[in-house]
Amino acid sequence: AVVTEKKPMTRAAKRRARKKKRAKTANAPVADAKAPEEPRPSQSTVKFPAPPARLSRLVYLSCGFAAFQRDCDALVKSGEWRLTHAEGFNFFPGSDHVETLAVFDREETGAAFWEG
Repeated sequence: AVVTEKKPMTRAAKRRARKKKRAKTANAPVADAKAPEEPRPSQSTVKFPAPPARLSRLVYLSCGFAAFQRDCDALVKSGEWRLTHAEGFNFFPGSDHVETLAVFDREETGAAFWEG
C-alpha cells in the first residue's frame, strides 16, 4: 500500500476556495416554482391504520403527544380498544419533548397488563 501525505491548505488557498464556491453558488439558477408542502405526520390528514383482528394487546410508542392524542382518540372511539396504561418518557433532558408509551387492550379481552 502506498500512503501519500496530503499537504495542508494554506490560508490563502482556503480563501480562494471559499471565494470560488461563493461565486459558483451566486451564479446558480433560481427556481421559479416552489414544491408544494407535504402534510406533516402530526396533521389530521394521517389516518391510524386499524390493528389486525387477531391482536388482543397493542403497545404503542409515540414521539409526539399530538400524534398520541389523535391516535388514542381514534382507537378508543372505535369501541374496540381500551387504554390500559400510558406513561411519558423524557429522553431529551432540557427539552419539553415527551415520548409516550401506551398499552391498549381489546374490549373483549378485558385483561389489564399493569394492575395498579
